[in-house]
Amino acid sequence: MSKYVKWFIIILIFIYFFIFFDKNIFQNNTVISRPITASIIPQSNDVHSPDGSFSIVMQSKESNSGFFTYEFFIENISGGKKKLLFATSGEGGEFWITPNAWSPDNNYIYILERKNNKLNAMIFKSSGESFANGDVYIDTSPIFISRRTGYEIVDITGWDSPTLLHVVTKNHQDIGPSFWFDVPSKTFMQLYNRSL
Repeated sequence: MSKYVKWFIIILIFIYFFIFFDKNIFQNNTVISRPITASIIPQSNDVHSPDGSFSIVMQSKESNSGFFTYEFFIENISGGKKKLLFATSGEGGEFWITPNAWSPDNNYIYILERKNNKLNAMIFKSSGESFANGDVYIDTSPIFISRRTGYEIVDITGWDSPTLLHVVTKNHQDIGPSFWFDVPSKTFMQLYNRSL
C-alpha cells in the first residue's frame, strides 16, 4: 500500500470519528462552536497555614441552573476536624483562594471574589469568630471605593505582615499605587509610588 493511500485512510477515519462520534459538533446540520473553558483565575482547593497546622479548603458544586455553591472550611491537619468558615453561591470562578491566603501568624485568611469584573478580598478570622462589630468578615472593596481614590483594585498579592494585606491598583490602563489594607483599623494606606 502506498503512503498516500495510508494517509488517505487515516484522514477518512479521523473525519468519520469527528462527525459520527462527536455529537456535540453538529446539530440540525449546523455547526455548534464549543466555548473554550480555560480559567484565568487561579484555583486552589486546599491551602495550608504557614506553620502547616491548619488548612483552608474550598469546595464548590455546580447546580442545574449553572450557579455554584461555595463552601470554605478550616481543617485541623493533625486532628482532621473541619469547621465551616463561610458558604455562599455565585457563578463559576467567582470565589477562590490563593496559596498565600493565610496571614503569617495564622490569625487571618482572605478569600478572593470577582463580581461585575471587580476584585474584592473578604478577610476572615481563622478561628471563625466574628469581628468586634459582629461581622463575620471584612469586605475590603466597599471600604476602598469609599476612599474615592480614582483607582480600582486589580490584584491582592498577599500579606506583608500579620495584619497588612498588599493591594495593587490601576487607573484606567495605567498602573496605580499599591496600598496596604490594615485589618485591625479597617483602613487603606497608600504606599510610596515612584514615577518610572
